[in-house]
Amino acid sequence: MKKIVLIFSAVVMMVGISANLMAQDTHEAGDVFTYELDAMRIMDIEGTAPSLNLIKPDEAGEAVPDVSTDLSWINYTSIIDNGATNKITATLGGTGTMPTFTTLKVLAAADASGGDGNVGTASSQLSLTESAQDIITAIGSCWTGTGNTAGHKLTYTWGIDAGEYADAESISSSNDITVLYTIIATP
Repeated sequence: MKKIVLIFSAVVMMVGISANLMAQDTHEAGDVFTYELDAMRIMDIEGTAPSLNLIKPDEAGEAVPDVSTDLSWINYTSIIDNGATNKITATLGGTGTMPTFTTLKVLAAADASGGDGNVGTASSQLSLTESAQDIITAIGSCWTGTGNTAGHKLTYTWGIDAGEYADAESISSSNDITVLYTIIATP
């Protein structure tokens, strides 16, 4: 009988040890977390669409004054690839053509500080053409905030070019022209 009790006790101990080894909990546990963040460039124009009309000067003999408006803003979100930056270019494109005796200029102000990260650096005033020109460069990973008080305020100025008055003609109806902004990666 002692032999049976001893064998039974040995079997119970082995079962207890194996169960303990298979279902052992510890003070730590882990979960595999998969993550991904793609490079991105998202941009839009907020505010009021500009409308500029040249008007007569205050005094006879004066030049027609340039006109300006600053009711538009560029907002963007940017996540860069390693070692790259993004930039925004401006060009006259899409619809309409500028009268050849006039120039449309744009100036992007410094970022309004409504977001976070490495926002870009605005260029000086550009005379817009059909060729793309850099208006904001060195954009890192950032966001500018949204709406008509965030990002970079745009000031448009339109006027008759000096030396071009001989070619100036009245423009009898409203005309539209598109200023196209593009955000692209720069190596």
